[in-house]
Amino acid sequence: MRRDFGSARLMAAAALAFGLCLAAPGLVRADGGGGGGGGGNTDGPKCGKGEFWSDRTGHCEKMRADAMPDKEMAQYAVLLSKAKRYDEALDVLNTMRNPSDAVTLLPDADLAEYAIVLAKAKRYDEALAVLDKMKNPNTAIALNYRGYVTRHLGRVDEGIGYYLRSVKLDPRYAQVREYLGEAYVIKGDLPRAKVQLAMIRSICGNTACDEYEDLDKAIAGKSVED
Repeated sequence: MRRDFGSARLMAAAALAFGLCLAAPGLVRADGGGGGGGGGNTDGPKCGKGEFWSDRTGHCEKMRADAMPDKEMAQYAVLLSKAKRYDEALDVLNTMRNPSDAVTLLPDADLAEYAIVLAKAKRYDEALAVLDKMKNPNTAIALNYRGYVTRHLGRVDEGIGYYLRSVKLDPRYAQVREYLGEAYVIKGDLPRAKVQLAMIRSICGNTACDEYEDLDKAIAGKSVED
């Protein structure tokens, strides 16, 4: 899969706001030192999955419950989710002292990212429960993820309804068009799926983005990691 490194840089910039830095996919670097400073140096050491860089100790350490406060770990998981690093996000959430507290620690808008991390782990009922807690569930992202969850619960037509509402709010949201196209594939409506594929190409400006590649495979009948 190709990654949007421009988006990755934006994620890194956002992470620096609270002392965390996302490196290349599969690599994590974070300031676990609590006062060491300089935790945002992206040219510094890179740590493996499930590890963070500690300015205090000067080396990579395993991610653990006492590595940073639960609130910061929940925020870190959201950043990983936005970078589509769902497995790593789930690992971080599971490392929290009280993983269930993520619902109360995260701002409302970020609950959708928490939900999709659960959904990617096939914990659909839990994901739906998180989405139900949102004060504003009618954002393009939240509706997209609700569509994803309901589709995977076997309610494909309901999922398509949520996708269409998301598209109406943000017509240039490539991921929802991918998921909508995949729902049409499930329904056997390949012409409509191909319309979404063309829209994704227009949004991305090429055929190299993940959303285009995944929907193209689904239309061709190939297995897609969903």
